[in-house]
Amino acid sequence: MSLVDITTALQQIFIDEVSTPLGIEFRIQNDLRDNPTATPWAYLEVLELSFERQALGVTVNVYEETGVFSIQLFSDLGKGTKDIQTIAEQIRDVYNDRDLAPSSDVQLRLEYPNVTIVGKVADYFQVNVSCDWTANVQNNK
Repeated sequence: MSLVDITTALQQIFIDEVSTPLGIEFRIQNDLRDNPTATPWAYLEVLELSFERQALGVTVNVYEETGVFSIQLFSDLGKGTKDIQTIAEQIRDVYNDRDLAPSSDVQLRLEYPNVTIVGKVADYFQVNVSCDWTANVQNNK
């Protein structure tokens, strides 16, 4: 169940260190609520790219799981880029080069996040922050 643990840990960091202190509403995958009316707001997505066995043991198998954590930031059009880029850089700093243990059987490593200016998307200006992650997962047999 490592992907659930990883997703929960990454989202909780966003709540504790970004959403609450900066007052940014967010949505997650399969969230049926309407998009927030106040901007900026964020959409969080955790993607698994691979899950491969690294070691086969008598009582425990070890796997390496890799993925990307994507935070899509949306602001109103016509407000310039300074504010939303500043928020993106703050988010980058929050997730930069961190080691976590979201559960007793998962060790999670976050790499250096990238900030990408997407530009106009529908009625918003969008900037993405994406962070590669690697997890070492132990599954008891």
